[in-house]
Amino acid sequence: MTSHSKLMVGSTYLVKWKDTIREGKILEQRKIANSEELEYYVHFLDFDKRLDSWLTIEQFDSDQPKSPVNEIPVEVQKTEAEEEQKVAMQKKAQQYYTEDLSHVRNIESIVFNDYVISTWYFSPYPEEYGTCKQLYICPYCLKYMKLNSSLDSHQPSCTFRHPPGILIYQKEKTRIYEVDGKIHKLYCQNLCLLAKLFLDHKALYYDVEPFQFYILTEMQKKKNEDGQHFERVIGYFSKEKKSVEGNNLACILVFPQYQRKGYGRLLIEFSYELSKIEKKIGAPERPLSDLGLMGYRSYWGAAILRILLDQDGLLNIQELSNSTCIRPTDIILTLKYLGLVKYWKEQTTLCITKKSLQECLKRFPLRLSNTVEPSSIIWSPTTHE
Repeated sequence: MTSHSKLMVGSTYLVKWKDTIREGKILEQRKIANSEELEYYVHFLDFDKRLDSWLTIEQFDSDQPKSPVNEIPVEVQKTEAEEEQKVAMQKKAQQYYTEDLSHVRNIESIVFNDYVISTWYFSPYPEEYGTCKQLYICPYCLKYMKLNSSLDSHQPSCTFRHPPGILIYQKEKTRIYEVDGKIHKLYCQNLCLLAKLFLDHKALYYDVEPFQFYILTEMQKKKNEDGQHFERVIGYFSKEKKSVEGNNLACILVFPQYQRKGYGRLLIEFSYELSKIEKKIGAPERPLSDLGLMGYRSYWGAAILRILLDQDGLLNIQELSNSTCIRPTDIILTLKYLGLVKYWKEQTTLCITKKSLQECLKRFPLRLSNTVEPSSIIWSPTTHE
């Protein structure tokens, strides 16, 4: 029988989770409310931190700790883009195992846009708010509150009905605002703290001044308490004003209640449309999460195949890059993933025919149509001193 006295914070044990036995590391322990019994906050090894959970002693299969794992396995990669992703993930993993595991998810849920949403990760809200099990978020200014009554009294007096900044895109109900982190510092800080609840690798919390934020909203049919139409914040991406590495996107998030509806694709596509206006080759900041990599592969694949299907002659990698503003290494990564790259005499060669493209579309059901209407973008690059 498992004993409380033998379970230690920082040690790894076999635990029962979803009808299986997994290795889990205890990060913290606490007393169960109205009881003298303990429960343990456990991270399941090799699984995303959003699955970290509080477990009771009955869920431990054994009180004998497992030997620590000191090495992080790394898959051998070939291309430059994959190598870059590997190095970034190694750095992330090293930080993850040395620092991030100490961050127990501090807020269990939020009330936002009429939804009660379970959170995924730790976010560094001020201590008096970070100890609350549930926070209430104003859907307009993103101010955070501890009580529902505070939210009810705040909303009628809130002067926001959409994000601050400049409206740079509008198509039907969809709108995108460009918000300067230096000019609208508090709003952007609130956004980053909120986003961190759903982003594992995000490090930007309060230092928002070097960034522009592109916030996606949707106009609602119903009216608010003032009898006015209003906009819901769906998601956003941020972008460094001066990126040494030429990144066109730093962080991206679609809030959980709006995921799997095409909004992530829209934001990714929009970031490249801005790159086309700037006439610059762009790329997202590394490392990409698993979900992020899936989203980018989908967009990159669709953008590349759309050009190849319309092209009679052959295009080289650089020509594809110039047409799409996708970085050449990301193009190679995508073509390799789609099975359209061959290596001949130590050189990368495209192996593309109409037949191979059609077969590719059968294997990968990519949406080739554009989500963003470029003619609806009202934006020009700003020079930042």
